[in-house]
Amino acid sequence: MPFWDPQQWLKKNYEDRQYLDMMLVLTDEIEERNVLPADFVLYRVARSFTHGAIVIEWPNFVLHCIKGRGVVGSHGTNEGFIKGRERKFFRLKRWAS
Repeated sequence: MPFWDPQQWLKKNYEDRQYLDMMLVLTDEIEERNVLPADFVLYRVARSFTHGAIVIEWPNFVLHCIKGRGVVGSHGTNEGFIKGRERKFFRLKRWAS
């Protein structure tokens, strides 16, 4: 991925598609009702889907990284930074070789 500045989303009318577009190359978008362990969830931050997590058990536990805290486990829908955010789900198309 090219350089990405996490503060870009603060720019007026800025929509960052880099992360989402990369996910669409490697994964298939799935519906929430089909989420399994090891799937991915992307959360919308401002105007872009730029915050990702790995599903351990939806929605009870996802692993994601918080600046200053590192990788943390959270409830996928109602805890902290990700509470109430729009989200999309993805599954790897195939394992990388």
